[in-house]
Amino acid sequence: MISNDPGNRLSLWTGANCCQWDGIVCDNVTGHVHEIRLRNPYDDRCARLNHDVAEHEAYSRHKLGGKLNPSLLNIKHLTHLDLSYLEILRFESIADNLVRGELQFNRQLNLGLYSRLSQNQLEGTLPDSSASFAGSKKFICLETGVRIPGDILNLLEGSVSEAHFRNLSRLKILRANGNKLIFKPSRNWSPPFQLRGLSLRTWQLGPKFPVWIKHMRHLNYLSLARTGIADAVPAWFWTSTSQLRYLNLSGNLIHGRIPSLLHFGSDWNVAIDLKCNLISGPLPPVSSNISMLDLSHNRISGSMRHFLCSNSSGHKNMQILNLGSNNLSGEIPDCWMMAVDKGLRFDANRLTGKIQAPPDS
Repeated sequence: MISNDPGNRLSLWTGANCCQWDGIVCDNVTGHVHEIRLRNPYDDRCARLNHDVAEHEAYSRHKLGGKLNPSLLNIKHLTHLDLSYLEILRFESIADNLVRGELQFNRQLNLGLYSRLSQNQLEGTLPDSSASFAGSKKFICLETGVRIPGDILNLLEGSVSEAHFRNLSRLKILRANGNKLIFKPSRNWSPPFQLRGLSLRTWQLGPKFPVWIKHMRHLNYLSLARTGIADAVPAWFWTSTSQLRYLNLSGNLIHGRIPSLLHFGSDWNVAIDLKCNLISGPLPPVSSNISMLDLSHNRISGSMRHFLCSNSSGHKNMQILNLGSNNLSGEIPDCWMMAVDKGLRFDANRLTGKIQAPPDS
């Protein structure tokens, strides 16, 4: 399976008891292999950004490479497979005589399509959707736009249908950023799962706002950035997402007004990113629990005074506020320095007046 091991990471895989091998986690009672953790502990992206030669060398020593044999998926009790930051060049074909029925990845299937995997072309086929994503999956991670020829989510550059999610009633987190998948279910589709986290950045979900989101009653993390939405956000969305802690709808063509951001819960801080859309109208009232709000590069108009200076606007916990590149007008209010704790931007608007220096400057 592994043909390239420059750091001899697997040299200690000796002896009959595989539960003693590094990266193998077994059940304490049955001895069954539950987890295989072979990820590279070093991230080459950080090394390159920081020009850290030592960390890059460490990354190179620890990156395993080669072909994945489909027999890996026959480990009956395997619940966690982590192959992140490796150089897996090929996933060999999984024929019907090798894998039959449902693969029992009961808790986490993480093929770790990050970093070095994104710079290669995985070849071969994986099981079809009914086999590879079935039963009681709780976490699916398919990121970074790697093309996997085969029928896993019907290709990461193809279309996804409702049928791919049919057997995922226990799915809690779906993260598949950086792909070019198309998913346009029928308007009356009701997902079989209740997600806590959903992140589908760069999928094609639009142009209509995805109505099926209304069925997600327990979401606390939602990212639909750059998903081709060219629609107004429906009223039900703003009133049914009070449990969100992170919302990202940036990079779409969302238009219309934001009526209010007052509905978010009171027990946690909330970050909202709506930049690079076509949102118009005045600045909305916001909840006191919103700590980051990015409304830049929209068409928001009117004055900032009421939004920044009124106690009813409720931004006492605001850390970062970006209102840049809009159509805001009027004088810059003196209260701006008291409105946001760490960062406030309102450049590229039609504001007038002088900016008063903060008291402690």
